Amino acid sequence: MRANALSLFAVALIGSSLATGCGGQIGDDGMSEAALSNSEQSAFNFFVSKGLTKIQSAGVIGNLMQESSVNPAAVEYGGGPGRGIAQWSVGGRWDTSRNDNVTAYASARGENRWALGTQLNFTWYELETLAATDCRSCAPRAPSRRRRSPFKIASKAAAPATSRSASSTPSRR
Repeated sequence: MRANALSLFAVALIGSSLATGCGGQIGDDGMSEAALSNSEQSAFNFFVSKGLTKIQSAGVIGNLMQESSVNPAAVEYGGGPGRGIAQWSVGGRWDTSRNDNVTAYASARGENRWALGTQLNFTWYELETLAATDCRSCAPRAPSRRRRSPFKIASKAAAPATSRSASSTPSRR
């Protein structure tokens, strides 16, 4: 029975892939979750539970996969400063940014900074706090009155005299 269910799932997955024309993608429902590792699946579910769509969550997970393969114990190749799932920098967001870093976040909650759950929660914290702060200037502005371009004004002032102003001298008859 279990083998039949697995093969039915595989047929459905392949069929949906062929139907959409994209390997593993199933319309607006996002990508196939069967291809994710345990930490990737946990992270995907975490972001969906926070209210992101499956496609948005897949985008976040795609970035984390590039950074660290969603490995909370990841250390940047060659001993560089990157740590954790988002490769936060030692001497920065990992441990020293004014009480606003992974280490301080974990300590304040009595959690392990190397735990996947802690790093996912910190990532969400960053998205809620830093994104809101940094993107205020990105918000659409109310339409303002259209102003004249200084370039148009300057070009009118520097325009050559017209034939009418040149012929404004009284003519002799």
